[in-house]
Parts: sequence; C-alpha cells; structure tokens
Amino acid sequence: MRDWFKQATQPPAPPPMEETGVTNTPTRRPTTPTSQRRPSKGHRPMARYSYDKRIASHVVAAADKLRADDPVLAESLDKISAPGGWQLLRPPATAGGRPNLAIWTPVSVRTQLMDASPDLAADVDEGFAAYLAGRFTPDKPPRGRLSQGATEDRKNLNVRPDPELVQQINDSADARAEELGWKPTPGVIALAWLRHKYGL
Repeated sequence: MRDWFKQATQPPAPPPMEETGVTNTPTRRPTTPTSQRRPSKGHRPMARYSYDKRIASHVVAAADKLRADDPVLAESLDKISAPGGWQLLRPPATAGGRPNLAIWTPVSVRTQLMDASPDLAADVDEGFAAYLAGRFTPDKPPRGRLSQGATEDRKNLNVRPDPELVQQINDSADARAEELGWKPTPGVIALAWLRHKYGL
C-alpha cells in the first residue's frame, strides 16, 4: 500500500532524450546577449608611412646629376634627403593655424580699426607683449550704459594673435587682477591696445 501511494504521488518521468551519440549533451539552450550591438573594435591606428630606400636613393641620384648644372637645386635635394629633411617640405605655419580671438567691438570702432591697421594680429601681438612687459596697462572697461558705444551695434573683431602670448595673459590674469582690481582678459587688452595705438 505504501509503495503504491509513493508511485501515485510522484510526477511522471520525462520522456527519454533522443540518442545523439554525443556525451554530456546540454539540456538547456545557451544564453544569448541581450544587446545586438556589434562589439567595439577599439582604437584604429592611423596608417604610417615607412622609410622607402628606393625613393631615398632616387633623390640622392637626382642631386648628383644636378650638381654640375644646377648646384642650388642639388643642395635643396641634399637637404631633403638628410635626416629630418622632410620637414622642409611642410608649409609654414599661417594665421589659419592660430586660434581665433573674437573681440566684441562697436561697429564704428571695428570699421576704423580694420581701415587703420595693416595687420591686426601683429598689432595685438605688440600690445600683448607690451602688457606682459609692464609697458602698457589697460583701463578698466566700463560696463552697461556707461560704456562707450553701449547703445551701438557690436560685432566681433576677429584676430589671430600669438597663442603663447594669449596663454601667458591667461596664466597671469589672477595675479594681475589683484593689482588692477579687475580681471583682464585677452579680448579687453587687445581692444584697449588697438584704441590706444590708433587714438580711437
């Protein structure tokens, strides 16, 4: 009686698995990632150009052939084929390589400065150098309606000064603020110098 009750209360056994011939056959499906995104491939290094001995020998041979008829060209090729000579082929740094400094300026003053200055960047560099050397101290810029041209439309006067001078001004701004009582910025110094230089 007891054996019969035990058999009656036990759940039915699962049907036997199909014989596959493989031992330790998994009984559960493998888990799949919830995200369908492709794994990141990481940083892709930029292509590098290796030294080409054949091209280098051609440059040397060309210099040798030109040496008798055109020594100037031969000398140029000699410099290019020397170690680091490839840097001579790089274009010089232009104003486009300098960060832009936007100076918020009254339109009339902006127009006069653009007409008066042959090179605004050079003028601003001159003013920055004078300021850093202590030869020029800008006045505190007035605020609000007390500012000259406060009711006049303003536009940015875009200048590309020497970034090293700009950095020196920013680095010394806190120290100069204690001395002046206000914190000077490159834009304020530049406009003050240009007005001083051209009497505006």
